[in-house]
Amino acid sequence: MISYYGCLTQMFFVHGVFATESAVLLAMAFDRYVAICCPLHYASILNATMIGKVGVACVIHGLLFVFPFVIFTERLPFCGRHIIPHTYCEHTGIAKLACASIKPNTIYGLTVALSITGMDVVLIASSCLLILLTVLCLHSKDAQL
Repeated sequence: MISYYGCLTQMFFVHGVFATESAVLLAMAFDRYVAICCPLHYASILNATMIGKVGVACVIHGLLFVFPFVIFTERLPFCGRHIIPHTYCEHTGIAKLACASIKPNTIYGLTVALSITGMDVVLIASSCLLILLTVLCLHSKDAQL
């Protein structure tokens, strides 16, 4: 058993860590892009200050998008069963227990999932494609390897 606010806290951190991890993977893809495509400028582009800013941006990115989940879920009226069919508290599982319409929760959840995960996947794939194109444009086969 878990309390209602304990469940909301767990939901916040589960989704927040997922969104932060997605941002960190994007930052890693950018790091590899700069290292391979602009190796002579790597130290000037990704200095300690920039790496710190990227790290803070990853955490803010993760937590900023997830905070409204807690607000949307907290405003819902609950009645009847209070058993979540999952091993952890997640947004949709909690929202489905509400007695009112969860349409705003669903729309926001879908929007965030597509914008965070979808955009990060597209940008990571773009980074990989640019790296591949850079490697394939090298003149010698040894350099490409």
